[in-house]
Amino acid sequence: MKKTIITFAVLAALIIGAGFGYKLLADKYANPPETQSENASDGADVAKNAAPDFKMTDTDGNELMLSSLHGKPIVLNFWTTWCGYCTREFPLFQELYEEYGDSVQFIMVNLTDNYREKKSDADSFIKKNGYTLPVYYDIYQQGASAYEVYSIPCTFIIDKDGNLAESHAGAIDKDTLLSLLEPLGV
Repeated sequence: MKKTIITFAVLAALIIGAGFGYKLLADKYANPPETQSENASDGADVAKNAAPDFKMTDTDGNELMLSSLHGKPIVLNFWTTWCGYCTREFPLFQELYEEYGDSVQFIMVNLTDNYREKKSDADSFIKKNGYTLPVYYDIYQQGASAYEVYSIPCTFIIDKDGNLAESHAGAIDKDTLLSLLEPLGV
């Protein structure tokens, strides 16, 4: 009888704790960014919203701000090595980087938390697969926070002036990515 009461009390505490946890985290992990566009189908100007700036590090550990890379359209992608969709779309980004790298800045931001995703994991993945596109690390979690990245992969298109033009949650294919870049003259 005493064992049953203890078991019931523990279960009740877990259920109540889960409810409070859900309530506390529900707003933070609400809806992920959706693909958005303003008149993109007819090539009209896209909405002018300044893209959030954040600090990241390059492969050598040098810190830089996203805004320091403005000047041409940016494809900003958040990814990890443990995300299957992320690793499967990497060859596409490499292909497009090789084709459009002179006119588009590709910024592949690894969500490095040093727990589930370590810089060494990303470095090994890049080296093993021979990728040459620029990889950066969000070791301070500023990028994920600024762009409200709740699911990965997540891709953002930023115009040459630093305005957020488009976003796409989930894996992206070549046609979709090119259609998001088209209004920017790419």
